Amino acid sequence: MCDVDDGSLSVQGAADACGMAYRTMLGMMRRGDLPAEKPGKEWRLRRTDVEAFIERARVKLGEVKAAPPRSGGRVRHGNSEGPGRCLGPRG
Repeated sequence: MCDVDDGSLSVQGAADACGMAYRTMLGMMRRGDLPAEKPGKEWRLRRTDVEAFIERARVKLGEVKAAPPRSGGRVRHGNSEGPGRCLGPRG
């Protein structure tokens, strides 16, 4: 996972380690989701920061609840006073 001996990663190396696209990694860096430094011409990320991000993002067994089942009918929009509008296949 490490690009150079100092324990830092390039943007592409960090993106590969996280299993995401280069541009997604850049966006996360810009938003401050992952700390990065630009000591010269290229951005660098600390390997330990990337590993910590991966650990935080990992879904742990039992933490995620199943989504409720979807209704099989049409979705009805409106209020109690009117019929509203049905969304779904025309028929």
